[in-house]
Amino acid sequence: MNMLIIVSIIINIMATIGLGDQYPEYQEMVLGVCGFFVALSIVGAVMISSGSRDTGAILVTIGCFVFVPIGLIGVYGAKKVRDQVTREKFAEKAHKRESA
Repeated sequence: MNMLIIVSIIINIMATIGLGDQYPEYQEMVLGVCGFFVALSIVGAVMISSGSRDTGAILVTIGCFVFVPIGLIGVYGAKKVRDQVTREKFAEKAHKRESA
């Protein structure tokens, strides 16, 4: 898994807690909304680790995109994972053509 994704999720968790502490009157709403997107990123990271890299990278992208600008770290990490998946699929297709 890409370390940028892990770093981004940790920063997003800290940002969520910080926003909740800074605005106590909106704490439930902030923790609910931001917590949902952090959870989405965590689920995506687990999916990447378990082998479903393409779908997991999409979930990480959606979860991190809300935390702009700092969430772009996770978006970039997820993009690198998706690019790697695309390169592997391309290499696999090229290998099949050479074998045929």
